[in-house]
Amino acid sequence: MTERHRILLRKMLPFWKLAFELLLIAAFVFYGIRHWEDMRTVVQRISPSTLCLSIGIYTCSHFLAAAMAQLLFSANGYPLHYATFLRIHLQRLPAKYLPGGIWQSIGRGADLVGIGIPTRTVIQTLLVEQLLAIWWAGFLGFLLAGLAFNGKVPIAAIAAACALLAGGIVATVLARMFKPDLVRLINAARSSRVCAVYVIGWSLLASAFTCYLWLGGLTQAGPLRIASSYLVSWMLGAMAFFAPQGMGVFELAMQYAIFPLQNKAEALWLIGSYRPVVLVADMLAWLASWHWRRMASSSNGIS
Repeated sequence: MTERHRILLRKMLPFWKLAFELLLIAAFVFYGIRHWEDMRTVVQRISPSTLCLSIGIYTCSHFLAAAMAQLLFSANGYPLHYATFLRIHLQRLPAKYLPGGIWQSIGRGADLVGIGIPTRTVIQTLLVEQLLAIWWAGFLGFLLAGLAFNGKVPIAAIAAACALLAGGIVATVLARMFKPDLVRLINAARSSRVCAVYVIGWSLLASAFTCYLWLGGLTQAGPLRIASSYLVSWMLGAMAFFAPQGMGVFELAMQYAIFPLQNKAEALWLIGSYRPVVLVADMLAWLASWHWRRMASSSNGIS
């Protein structure tokens, strides 16, 4: 493949991702409309209290995301206040839903550069943040899967141990090879505080999804199986660069783990119906942030 072809492929990738995203949304809506009576019967099982609990748990994860950014940027020489990272994170939540799936990260990066952090540092730190999220999702998911599937998939526990070992080896090698700023990030990634934030954050996200499916009565699978499947499926979706927000890949992986014997289209619709729940949680968090900023501006204006 020539350099010209590689450049063309890179330019076309955003359009392919957009087309893929629109196709999946259209398929989701079409199936829901066509089988609305069946879907309504299923959705009516979910109580408002279950939905509120799921939304509340997911919303709490935003505070952990801001804490992670603060820890990594502080380790890289920019110890800004936690409120700054929380404001930027919440302010850019709507960009998460723009076609392409990358605009929230771009918006956060632009805001961080705007407050004086060098572009290179922002790119490095946000990349490490995303890689750590993928690694922790996979590690925790495989670790839980070894327990959730009653020993039927011991390979999952082995995979978790291998991931832990490989992560430690790679971090050690990179710490010796790269420049001081990357060394600081790698050392931070191995710190107990960073590990604790990722574990708590993923526990919240997995709990929100488990609450939706299990308490909502949408599956007979146990909560541990749902949580482990969610984490591994999220990891697979995040690694699928062609799928914005893992759309399609996440649902297929979850369907295979949780609904292997059920009608595939119906199972995919049930799993995909969690995305509007996430949308509501994100929008509520964004509205709360917007109201807080307005109140703060009014207070400054009065004073």
